[in-house]
Amino acid sequence: SERAQGVRIGDAQITFSAGEHIVTEHSHKYDLDQFEGLAQAAGFRLTKQWSDERDWFSVCLLEVD
Repeated sequence: SERAQGVRIGDAQITFSAGEHIVTEHSHKYDLDQFEGLAQAAGFRLTKQWSDERDWFSVCLLEVD
């Protein structure tokens, strides 16, 4: 954060100090089978998956299993 500030998300008030790092993304590389296994281990099931034409990127819809 370039300066001290606060944001409200729903009922939560989140504050950031000046100079505090704000993480906006974590990028991980898994093939669909690996990702589905991770999701299942966490109690979810993959219900739909969309990907680009080369299968380099995807968006997955998960539901609680």
